[in-house]
Amino acid sequence: MANHISWQPDGQRKIAVSYCNFDYSPVIMSKIDSLVWDIQSPNKPELILKPNSSLSSVEFNQKDTHQILAGCLNGQVCIFDLRKGNTPAEQSSIEFSHRETVRNALWLQSKTGTEFFSAAADGNIYWWDTKKMNKPVDKLVFDLEKKERSQYASAITKLEYDSRISTKFMVGTEAGRIILCTRKAKTDGERINVIYPGHSGPIYSIQRHPFFHKIFLSIGDWTLRIWSEEIRDDYIFCTKPNKCYLTDAQWCPGRPGVFVSSTTEGIQIIDNTIPYSG
Repeated sequence: MANHISWQPDGQRKIAVSYCNFDYSPVIMSKIDSLVWDIQSPNKPELILKPNSSLSSVEFNQKDTHQILAGCLNGQVCIFDLRKGNTPAEQSSIEFSHRETVRNALWLQSKTGTEFFSAAADGNIYWWDTKKMNKPVDKLVFDLEKKERSQYASAITKLEYDSRISTKFMVGTEAGRIILCTRKAKTDGERINVIYPGHSGPIYSIQRHPFFHKIFLSIGDWTLRIWSEEIRDDYIFCTKPNKCYLTDAQWCPGRPGVFVSSTTEGIQIIDNTIPYSG
């Protein structure tokens, strides 16, 4: 199934689509190719990506728009370069990769455009540099009790990163928690900053507001919720429970009170008036 889409930056015509079957046997994992499409040629993919393991996420590089960052079903991360063919140009070694499927891999704001981070259900967040892909340059064990115990690390289902706030990132967990984190800290415990109540099921989407960066939305269970960084114990808005499971959501880039959510049966557009404060 198609599980992630990334548009090529700067108004270009390509989209990368990752295809992955999460309902796999740990012993037998069939490999599925992923695709790069030109939106003006919808009948045939422009490039068939041939990973060593099915891709669970794809992200175009904002600085080098020929590069695609990918997370893999087997826990590896890799880089495709459209100028160099359809196999990974760079790839992490299995020894230093995640032990579970990569749920998110996102590019970071940097001068070189070579830095990114990844997260998985093994409860680890790794920071990487494409110049030395053999192993991560940094690591966070996501133990919410801040004791840095890998056996108690929370399974991660979603990463959120906004380049406007380059030292912060947000994490959604399988247990439904939403956590505000900071990269600039000495210990793992200090990196885990604020824990929000979240949802009663896994977090599938977190996104900051395009205008008011302290406001963010989340998707989990059957509801969409809106939060403020400054209100730590409860959400400021929640939709009525949906009959269908919610899978994703996005703010409208031009209208502050409008957002779109996807469900297992279709798409919903909600126009809501909220007294925002940035």
